[in-house]
Amino acid sequence: MSVTVHRDGTIEVTWRRPERNPRLEAALSYAERGWNVFPLDGKRPFAGTRGYKDATTDLPQIRAWWRGRPRANVGIATGRRSGLVVVDVDGPAGERALRELLGSELVYTQEARTGKKGRHVYFRYPRDGRVPTVHGLRPTLDVQSDGAYVVAPPSLHPETRRRYRWTREAMRLPTLPTPIRRAVAERGRPEPVRLPETIAEGARDQTLFRAGCAMRAKGFTEPEILAALEEVNDARCDPPLDDAQVVKIAASAARYDATADVFRDADGAAHASRTLREILANPEALKPPEPLIPRFAWRGRVTLYSAPDKSGKSTLIAAACAAATRGEPFLDAPTAPVSVLLLRLEEHVGDLAVRAERFGTDPDRLRVIEIAADPEAVLREEVERYRPDVIIVDPLVSYARAVTSSGDSRQWRPVMETFLALARRFDAAVIVLHHARKSDGQARDSGDITAAVDVVIEQTKRHEEGVQRFDVRGRWAQPGFAVWLADDRYVIHVGEPPLEQRILAFLAAHPRSGFNALREGVAARASDVRAALDALAARDVVRNEGSGQRQRWVALGTRVEIDGDTVTVRST
Repeated sequence: MSVTVHRDGTIEVTWRRPERNPRLEAALSYAERGWNVFPLDGKRPFAGTRGYKDATTDLPQIRAWWRGRPRANVGIATGRRSGLVVVDVDGPAGERALRELLGSELVYTQEARTGKKGRHVYFRYPRDGRVPTVHGLRPTLDVQSDGAYVVAPPSLHPETRRRYRWTREAMRLPTLPTPIRRAVAERGRPEPVRLPETIAEGARDQTLFRAGCAMRAKGFTEPEILAALEEVNDARCDPPLDDAQVVKIAASAARYDATADVFRDADGAAHASRTLREILANPEALKPPEPLIPRFAWRGRVTLYSAPDKSGKSTLIAAACAAATRGEPFLDAPTAPVSVLLLRLEEHVGDLAVRAERFGTDPDRLRVIEIAADPEAVLREEVERYRPDVIIVDPLVSYARAVTSSGDSRQWRPVMETFLALARRFDAAVIVLHHARKSDGQARDSGDITAAVDVVIEQTKRHEEGVQRFDVRGRWAQPGFAVWLADDRYVIHVGEPPLEQRILAFLAAHPRSGFNALREGVAARASDVRAALDALAARDVVRNEGSGQRQRWVALGTRVEIDGDTVTVRST
């Protein structure tokens, strides 16, 4: 507002009408209806946010979001929290599928036209049950509910630049129609869990618990889970578990609600936390992680495998997948047949096929996602649809397209959290392949990449032809190891001589070596090599005969004997 006083004594007042923001106004109106909203970058959550998990009906928070991002699209979190189920109808084929599903039932409800060729049909979430999100209820028909969201009017479609718009509005939404609920329940029935013909002692608790969790993720109740587990226990467990133990396993599996990140008590009330007693009621809680691919992949955990470019990491993982899909030993350790989903973002499919054929991959247990425009969305949808045991992302840098600054932890953290969410929610093993720094072989970019995973496997620089050596660190202790490819089979040697012995062995073969040549020769980090050299020099075992930056290291008064993998250092 501005005020002007003229010479004739008149006062002129002018003001600028505040600019309207239709998207903010829409978000506020949705929140007033009880629908939880959050801002979107196109169709995806903004980098560094938690997406639908941040959705709220808090009006000051919503205003603050759109004050900072006035052009943000509007997302509505679906499911029980907003009391919404949205049927996503994609084009004419989706319309036909919806008509076939509803039959003669007429439904008047709120509808929106999407920015492409589809529409969103809004329904009230039923009070007497749970409706899971189902992608592919029919080939062109999805149901967005718990753990999902929709893009709402008047958002702008990022590809077509067309707006989402309401075509029909309703003051009160009807409940999700019975035919759709029935189809969701039928589609939500778990695919048969692959169970061995005989479940031996030692594997009974774990196998039944996994089967129960698979049923719970599809919306089955505790009595239904218990009935199924009792049948499996009687028919396949040798010897069968006590009835009380089966009841305990079913109750533990039924408490976990994977899609909502909550646990439910006996009355179905949701809680974001559990007591330690409830955690320990799960027979899996105190067991070590279950390896699905020896030394590389564990159920429910995320592994970051970092190696220099063109150093053989894709070949090694291809051999690992081949053994695991066939249930054959890998690196001298047994495996059980598993299903693998590979997100391939750089490699030509022909190269993948050649390696799969070379190592004998089971073609029915390996599913490949071709190069995708939106890797995160495609990966999540395929995992939801096929529930693989092992998920492989190759490589991380091509997956994380939202990261514009490689050293920015705020951008990397939400990317890495997607892998943790997939591993924990679907009880899958996730392997993420990443490029290493050329200088020291460690994972490059932000430290949040390694901090956000369970296991970090770093392939060091090779100092023997054909040998790949690994440093391993993680949430539980694991040794380093080395492998080499013999014909079409990888062979492992666990551990290696201590660093000091490797330094002396290298200097015996290469006297007066410079520091960089020595570091590469023993395949160790620069800081570790310096510390070992200082310790050896303090004991008068080695000496630097160079000067300044030109180091020339020699071994003093020792004889190194090498017999295969055994290195012995003797005094002379």
